[in-house]
Amino acid sequence: MTTPAGTMFGKFQLTQANIENIKKCVEAQWKKKNQQPPSIHLSKFAITSAYTWVCLVRVRQLKTGKVHLAITVDSRARLEPPVPSTYFGNCLSGCIADTDSDELIGEDGVAIAAAKAIAEAVRGFFSDGFLEGAKKLLPKLFSMQQGRVFNIVDSPRFEFYNIDFGWGRPRKVDVIIHDASLSLSASRDGIGGVEVGIALRKHETQAFESLFAGGLDCYKVL
Repeated sequence: MTTPAGTMFGKFQLTQANIENIKKCVEAQWKKKNQQPPSIHLSKFAITSAYTWVCLVRVRQLKTGKVHLAITVDSRARLEPPVPSTYFGNCLSGCIADTDSDELIGEDGVAIAAAKAIAEAVRGFFSDGFLEGAKKLLPKLFSMQQGRVFNIVDSPRFEFYNIDFGWGRPRKVDVIIHDASLSLSASRDGIGGVEVGIALRKHETQAFESLFAGGLDCYKVL
């Protein structure tokens, strides 16, 4: 699907098996480099985001320098005083993962650079608290170089395929995103996979498809 802005939208899937295989390889690479098991939480979100982020940076062929991944966080459960359980609105903040592009596209970029940066950014957001994190977010966003920032707009936790307005479960869900953004949503089969949506220029989307699918061949069950 091509957007009015001239970018092409693509959707790709990581199965539960894909995610587990990547996680096992990340753990092995981390242990080999650091001589100990990972000291970070390798969640499904962190693994999926890390793999996709590395593919995006490779597609954009970004030169040496910092690259950033902005992560949107649902903060309704983190307000003080807390909002009522019946609150229907949203309350979004976020955090930013940073690392060097050369580290991301290296042989162990998913494990050593991407997963680590994402896990540390999320951990820092939770430890700082919602309000303190929000104070730091906007100044940092404005200081980052345009074209080196990617943005995650949703999370598999939202489970869009479980929404039923009386017509049954949806057959397909697409999240509207803009250039250099990605969406992560729980797959329709409901067995642990993640659907990844990206919006890039047409030739970049086609290159991403090749990298995303081909890269999975490097991750086999150990």
